[in-house]
Amino acid sequence: MRLITRGPGPHPDVSVAGKLVIIGGETYDTEGRQKESEQLIDLRQAPNGDIAEASEGFQVASVQIPPYRSEEVDTGEVDDGGNPVIELQRVPLNPDQVVITLWTIQR
Repeated sequence: MRLITRGPGPHPDVSVAGKLVIIGGETYDTEGRQKESEQLIDLRQAPNGDIAEASEGFQVASVQIPPYRSEEVDTGEVDDGGNPVIELQRVPLNPDQVVITLWTIQR
């Protein structure tokens, strides 16, 4: 995953485990959140200091998840006309395509 920092800091703690991103103690499954269009997880710092998705307060992080891709795969079968049977399969998320942007958190 690509990490971009904005502002002088401090920035929220972030860790990555495969396709999981952990920010502010919450885990986000980037592959599970992938859809046909780009997805954005917007994290804000609430007045009590907690970092949460879609809360009020200062923006402290965003996670950009690219749209999923599909590819045609030959099933190895043929139809009644002798033509190969092709089906679409979703391509697994490449974590290197996820972008995490961190902004300064309020202390």
